[in-house]
Amino acid sequence: MARKYLRGLQYTTGTNGRDIPIFMRFCYEFWGYCVNGTSALTTPGGMPTTPTSAPTNFFEGTTVLATGSDGVTSDSGINFTSPSANFNIAMIGKHITIWSTSTAPGGTGTDGYDSTDNSIYRIINVPSSTQLMLSPFSGGTPDITTLKNNLRSRSALNYRVIDVVAASQLAVLSGHYFVGTLFGASTINTGQANSQFQFLLRGSANAYGTFGIVGSPASTWTGSTFTGTTITERNPTTTSFTTTTSGVNGYITLIADKNFFMGHIKSSNVVPTTTGLYFYIMVPQRLYTQAQDPNPLTIMAGGNQLLSTAVTDSHSTSFAMVGTDTLTRSCQLMTKNFVGDGVTGTNYTIGPNLASFLATQSRAGKVIYSEAIISILSSGQYCLTRAKLNQMAFTSNIFPAFTLVGNNGEFIHVGNGLLWPWDGAILPYNLLPLGA
Repeated sequence: MARKYLRGLQYTTGTNGRDIPIFMRFCYEFWGYCVNGTSALTTPGGMPTTPTSAPTNFFEGTTVLATGSDGVTSDSGINFTSPSANFNIAMIGKHITIWSTSTAPGGTGTDGYDSTDNSIYRIINVPSSTQLMLSPFSGGTPDITTLKNNLRSRSALNYRVIDVVAASQLAVLSGHYFVGTLFGASTINTGQANSQFQFLLRGSANAYGTFGIVGSPASTWTGSTFTGTTITERNPTTTSFTTTTSGVNGYITLIADKNFFMGHIKSSNVVPTTTGLYFYIMVPQRLYTQAQDPNPLTIMAGGNQLLSTAVTDSHSTSFAMVGTDTLTRSCQLMTKNFVGDGVTGTNYTIGPNLASFLATQSRAGKVIYSEAIISILSSGQYCLTRAKLNQMAFTSNIFPAFTLVGNNGEFIHVGNGLLWPWDGAILPYNLLPLGA
């Protein structure tokens, strides 16, 4: 397994805006092909049987403009070549999904199925019927010397040229969805099922400006519903894309491995304009025995400023898990802090309360950070420490946004003390170009 990154990918809205249908399609594309892709060019991996509900052509069909398995890229280049292709200038401004399934010697590592080049790119020009020019920084692999992320020399690449804006203009409705399977959960927790999630389109009228997430810890999707205990649907409650302006530029960031998925979207169509929407789907590290807590899974859908300490839509208070009684509860996070004890209001002290210059070891040039514990304060429901989030971390909010943290840049500071997993890449632009 290896993490994949979609780093501030630009899109431009069509009629009625419809940012979240665009977001939903990118999430499907990233999860099904970049993270879990197989040799099949129109059948996603990482999903159970009958994983989608949407208008015809929304996920596949005519909104996939071209496919192939003979793609070629070169070191530090921006050209993508496919000898069998028939590309055309109408593809400018569209996107291409690229992935490799190679496991042969020399094809793994940074060149094969686990390469961070496996991502989605905006097409900026079409020089010929067999060649595209790409904006390379939304994916790419950090150069060992400069840490600048760029494309590597690879061949036999699978690809899909997609039109996400055309997909967003179809007859989408609240309740359309796709379902994903979190493979490799047992590498975190012995004996854990491959837990599942459902990503749902929500909203009304023309915008369909928000989304929902359902979690299935025991992986019980039947093809139409979950039959077992689920984490009930979580929705952003403070923000949505209710403005319906066309021709607006937005940006999407997605980070995933086979056992977690997180994402963020923002454009000027969001209300209020101070924040975007984001989500987390994670298998946390079990702190109880397997018998007591067989399939820990947590999800969150948010719309506040990152690391806001508000009661709703907050990293402090809104990660959801199911208890021993099968009820879904919003949980609180705890970190190891330099100042403050216990709670601040109803929130445990996470990132903002790490606000101390003790968080820096200036002589060593180091940043101190903490992993987070998920806490449930309900009688009979585990105890203060249910599980540990091992895919993200927290530090002081004194550091500038997009500071790299860790000896090898294992985290990136996205604001207010929140650290997302990272691969050491130094981007030529901010990861969240429009802010959090």
